[in-house]
Amino acid sequence: MNDYLSQNKAAWEEAFDRRINSFGEDHAMRLQTERQPFLAPEVWDALSPLPLQGAHIAQFCCNNGRELMSLVRHTGARAGVGFDLAGNILAQARRIAGETGIPCTFVEGDVCQAPDSYHGQFDLILITIGALCWMKDLAPFFAKVYACLKPGGRMLLHDAHPVTAMFAVPQEEAFDPENPARLVYDYFRSDPFVDTYGMVYLAGQAYDSKPFTSFSHTLGSVVTHAVQNGLTIERLTEFSKDISDDTAVLDGLGIPLSYLLLARRPRT
Repeated sequence: MNDYLSQNKAAWEEAFDRRINSFGEDHAMRLQTERQPFLAPEVWDALSPLPLQGAHIAQFCCNNGRELMSLVRHTGARAGVGFDLAGNILAQARRIAGETGIPCTFVEGDVCQAPDSYHGQFDLILITIGALCWMKDLAPFFAKVYACLKPGGRMLLHDAHPVTAMFAVPQEEAFDPENPARLVYDYFRSDPFVDTYGMVYLAGQAYDSKPFTSFSHTLGSVVTHAVQNGLTIERLTEFSKDISDDTAVLDGLGIPLSYLLLARRPRT
């Protein structure tokens, strides 16, 4: 495993150990009692026309599996497989799956190195916010997406818009609360971001963390790598809606804050 991946694994596991408010402890109950929890309306709208009854679904970078299990439970999919780097987060995912009886399994490790036994196995691969930013190179990521899809299978990617990487987040010194829309970073930045303020959504506050290394990718790069690795784009929709909390103050101001990409592995 690359050094930055090993560091990210350690940082994520540290963040999960520092979680507050019993993060995830109510997820089993919510999965059993709420209608379509954990996934954004835009995702459900895009998925509702797809034939997912009896399907096999995967999620790359699945966190504690709450989105994957929600999708499997509410579509009638046959089974789900989640892939993630952090072992302790996946341990919680397995507990939730066991408590709910939702047929999902979880695989620890670098998703770009997912075993060949998963190739050609999935009708849908779900990728949500907080996945692509951890990939230094998108080529092997989308190559693995293509390999793991069945012919005719689809990838749905719902992520923060790359434009959001141009703004400082509230935990950074460069953030200006009087002008949160001030552009700070180059859209075409190639250097990684190395942050040590922690995973705030888990811990509830910033903390001196092990380093998280993340990367920004332009929308053109995302689309190009998907196409170059054999996927056919069916839909690309952009939204002025924050899905990260980092750019919540910019929500609805006409700035692209999120997007949804639906692509397909051709049948032949």
